[in-house]
Amino acid sequence: MKSSWLDRYGHKDGHFPEVADHRELFDMQPDAAADWEVSFYRSILVADGVLLLGGGRSTLIAGLITLSRRIPIVAVAHFGGGGEKIWAYANREPNYTTSAELATMAEPWHPGAATAITGSLIDQHARRLSAHRLADRERKRAHQRTSAPAKV
Repeated sequence: MKSSWLDRYGHKDGHFPEVADHRELFDMQPDAAADWEVSFYRSILVADGVLLLGGGRSTLIAGLITLSRRIPIVAVAHFGGGGEKIWAYANREPNYTTSAELATMAEPWHPGAATAITGSLIDQHARRLSAHRLADRERKRAHQRTSAPAKV
């Protein structure tokens, strides 16, 4: 996973105050969109993973985009809101999430929970990359079979 946070922001918007102290953790990409929502939702499409805690409508929409694009996701149910709703949807269509990881997302918050959910995102990302590599190999094999000259 990339070790920086993609901050795709509307050209008139500010950005995270943490940028001042941790510039190396951010990949700043100004967006011509006038509304922050456009920049925010577009950034999800290139994310390696998404973490949802609580939240309202934009969290719900972000989670639905994440699930539909099969991007690794952790939706922590304990904090309620959009995150809890997405956790319920993720149970129906888990993508790269295991049943154990989904159960962890539903646990009450406790010491060590952040480590567990971070590990889940990293593991999901690895499973996603593996699935993409396998699909690429299958496409190449299929292409080779269809483009190979016929033997006479």
